[in-house]
Amino acid sequence: MLAWNTGIDGNCVLCMQQLETRNHLFFGYAYSSSLWNKLMNALMGNGYSDEWMDVVLFIQQPNLDRTRSFLVRYVFQAAIYMIWRERNSHEALFAMIDRLVKNRIMSIKAQDRRLDRAFQLWIEAVQT
Repeated sequence: MLAWNTGIDGNCVLCMQQLETRNHLFFGYAYSSSLWNKLMNALMGNGYSDEWMDVVLFIQQPNLDRTRSFLVRYVFQAAIYMIWRERNSHEALFAMIDRLVKNRIMSIKAQDRRLDRAFQLWIEAVQT
């Protein structure tokens, strides 16, 4: 993510504990790791992995039977899509809550001068 936009925080938006890399987001983050294991362990059998390149190589195997190949590829695609969507919804949820709080502060501030500092305090609180 940092390669695309150097002005952002590189931590995973889901766990806020590790650098957000492709492998961490889709396989290393505790929830995605558990999800991946439930979805793919039986389908991949001895070839099971939670490393991006290993999974891509597994998917490209020409000797997989047609049904297993379809399922592995489709589940891979669906999991990646849904995890990415979940990742983006976390950012959107924060932005929506932030906007609601700011709007409420501005509407109340006009009626109650005791809340003059609320907007500045909110800005400081969410920037940490």
